[in-house]
Amino acid sequence: MRMRMLVLSCGLLLGAAWLTGCADHYSTQDAYSICQDLQRRNPGANPPDIFATCVTCYEDCGADCTQGGTALATYECP
Repeated sequence: MRMRMLVLSCGLLLGAAWLTGCADHYSTQDAYSICQDLQRRNPGANPPDIFATCVTCYEDCGADCTQGGTALATYECP
């Protein structure tokens, strides 16, 4: 009985942690689509070599990823 309660408690904690901590991350496909759109809108500021940085930022931070105000785009997680 105690073991069952322990397993259930751990499962609930992991579920709550996932909902609060991981829900803001974008999938690779979603991040890729966003970065393609940004690259199409302003190709001079978003060259192909920065594309991977963009995707990583949106995968890690989701909507919190921000684009820096430099000539070449920089992507940052707050």
